Amino acid sequence: MDRNFGAYLIEQGSKLASDFLKVVVLRSSKKAPAPATSPQVEEEVAQAPAPPAAPPRTPQKTLEAQMGTGCRPCTSDHFSTCSGALSEALRFARTRGIEDPQVQRRLALCVDELNIWERVDAAPESLPTLSPPEREFVRRWLPKGRDLRHGVNDVVSLEDLERAAASAQQASREARTEMRQLRPPVMKKIEALSEKVKAGEISDKEALGQLTEWWRKQRP
Repeated sequence: MDRNFGAYLIEQGSKLASDFLKVVVLRSSKKAPAPATSPQVEEEVAQAPAPPAAPPRTPQKTLEAQMGTGCRPCTSDHFSTCSGALSEALRFARTRGIEDPQVQRRLALCVDELNIWERVDAAPESLPTLSPPEREFVRRWLPKGRDLRHGVNDVVSLEDLERAAASAQQASREARTEMRQLRPPVMKKIEALSEKVKAGEISDKEALGQLTEWWRKQRP
């Protein structure tokens, strides 16, 4: 398998691509059993001096670890969690009031999610690992996340909570839509082939062959 091809799949940070690649690597790593050696050869090997031990290798970070957390997919995830928390908070607030502990707990959860996204996933040190379109995506969404967080912190009435919940739901949908539009072409190809494998139209080996051939045609 082309090393550049494998590295590219890992770089995308997609679980689907990662799982697909792991299956391929696992299968390609299976080796045929070693041929049996004669007793004389085994004795000669046993008598041969052991080679000097190689110095310990410095642990290398995986590509995923070097890249850190992914900003673009995390944006949709965090906004979705916040939206769900506010919807639940609204359900409790309509019967128990805005000061109910269950309401306040979910408001705090939403704020925590947005804080984590802004200060960790979308932190300045995370941006250089992204492609230019992904960096632009995150930069455009930072003000939206801050506005939503401020709106949740300002909730003091049922009407405030209703507005915040509606804003979070809309933001979650928009973030997910934009995120899917930014997917690299290889991810769309993998998803299409995966659907064919699930439907029994092709085998996983045929899917890998088609994916590899597609990748070669994309390269200059």
